Amino acid sequence: MIEGEGTIILDGVEQKVQKEDVICCSGEDTFAFHNTGNHEARLFVVLNKVPDESYARDI
Repeated sequence: MIEGEGTIILDGVEQKVQKEDVICCSGEDTFAFHNTGNHEARLFVVLNKVPDESYARDI
């Protein structure tokens, strides 16, 4: 995370994240992010393997 705080859901498991946290997941994992803070959240996401087009929808 570059800025802010929130919750990342990785394969159905919720984990709180904040500035300077790093999350690593494979191309087979499902993930979602929810901003739980009072300010804008910024994430840096790198997809090195996109399993199919639906994985990167609604970005």
